[in-house]
Amino acid sequence: MRTFSWLVAMVVGVTLLLFALDNRDMVELGFWPLPITLRIPLFVVVLGFGGVGFLIGGAVAWIRAGRWRRL
Repeated sequence: MRTFSWLVAMVVGVTLLLFALDNRDMVELGFWPLPITLRIPLFVVVLGFGGVGFLIGGAVAWIRAGRWRRL
């Protein structure tokens, strides 16, 4: 089972690396009500928001499972 998890991690890592290498174009990220505009690579935006979504989803799942952890 450990070998399978390492294999899946390697495939995900290579996929993320190829995604990052393919999406290096600069984009402007503006925060609407604020006068802030950032020029950053597209892969940083996509992977950053994906990571934030992953963390928020994990926090929600952890909070929802609190009742079962208490028992």
